[in-house]
Amino acid sequence: MKKQFYLFGVQAFIFCWVLIGAVACKQDTTANKQPAVSEKKENKPIQKPSGTYKRYDATHRPYSILLPDGWKLKEHYKSGTLKVTSLLPAKGEDPFKQYVLMTPMPASAKLNPKSKKMEPMPINLDEFLQRHLRTLKSKYPDALMLKEERTSISGKEAAQIIYTHHNMEEPHVDITTISNIFVHDHQTYILSFIEASENFENCRPMFQEIFKSFKFN
Repeated sequence: MKKQFYLFGVQAFIFCWVLIGAVACKQDTTANKQPAVSEKKENKPIQKPSGTYKRYDATHRPYSILLPDGWKLKEHYKSGTLKVTSLLPAKGEDPFKQYVLMTPMPASAKLNPKSKKMEPMPINLDEFLQRHLRTLKSKYPDALMLKEERTSISGKEAAQIIYTHHNMEEPHVDITTISNIFVHDHQTYILSFIEASENFENCRPMFQEIFKSFKFN
């Protein structure tokens, strides 16, 4: 009887050590296991007659666009505003840096009295354009409108404007901006290319390539 009790105790002791070892091994394996990291695939450079570009897939808005390779890029996490700036002056010692600016405007909503829910308000492109022109005139009193016409971006009707004004930081430099204004999914977007006026025409093939490449996902 004592012998059986002794054997039972030894077996229980061995079982406990095996169990403890198995748990420790599992914890060690779990601790050493690294979570899978999903890396964003970098797009390869694309050579065009007007330069070298890379496709950029926006993080906070549903679109992609070709941007000049090597330019400095920053996309705001909340507003979705994208600014892409050239690293070097556009010409000689000119301190002004050309850049691309993508600005999603805040969407408007109103309360539906029946459903008691906020619903997006329809956007009239012509009305928005007139408000935008008034804002530009207020911000840049010396702004001169060079052109205003209708075009299309990613299959959407767009209003295109070209205007020039003095640079607020470098008064001796005039700036020319070409902007495309369009509506997608109850939100207005403004896609612009800004350049020193003396270099604007030389950059036309570049910004035409950028505008043509813009696509909603």
